[in-house]
Amino acid sequence: MSQARDAILTKLRAGNWSSPAPKQAATGGKPGPLPKLGADRLAYFEAKLKNNVISSDRVNNAQGIADSVVGFFQQHQIPLQLCAVSHPLLKDLPWPATLSVKQGQVANKDLSVISVAAAAIAESGSVVMLSSAETPTEANFLPDNFVCIVEASMVFAHMEDLWAWQRTQTDKPPAVINIISGPSRTADVEQTIQLGAHGPRRMHVIIKV
Repeated sequence: MSQARDAILTKLRAGNWSSPAPKQAATGGKPGPLPKLGADRLAYFEAKLKNNVISSDRVNNAQGIADSVVGFFQQHQIPLQLCAVSHPLLKDLPWPATLSVKQGQVANKDLSVISVAAAAIAESGSVVMLSSAETPTEANFLPDNFVCIVEASMVFAHMEDLWAWQRTQTDKPPAVINIISGPSRTADVEQTIQLGAHGPRRMHVIIKV
């Protein structure tokens, strides 16, 4: 023990304490085997959304977005009041006169919010929300009812595809990436599933084709 200690002290005094060579940064190696989703990626995505207690619609124009939101509200008897984040896709939509729409900052009192997902993952039925001034993170968690739009072209088959895409982006990475796979839920009380425990109790995804 004394000899080992003396050897260490001798190295320290001589300044001969070498550090291990730095490891190379990970470069995203070859992925393992991935599950097959079938030919219709969007149909698989919609089925996984349903399994995750998320309703969905496919639309192909601005009117379809407005109609999908109103239909979701009517189905669940949700008050016709909506906060829309400041994303370009949500400006000048043909909202009906019966729907009160506030655009801008999300507040605690907002019961329903609509935002825009950067991408989605078909394999898990998840939407990918990137934090930004146009898509603030609080929009994902504060409201009781969370609606989001995702472009069909941005529905990736697998999680690995999402990260491969993210590595190609030249913009600075966002501070927060949220991958959301359904309404907030817990089974802490008597092992009974309760929705809305720490966030939205309902989710609706609009797939823009």
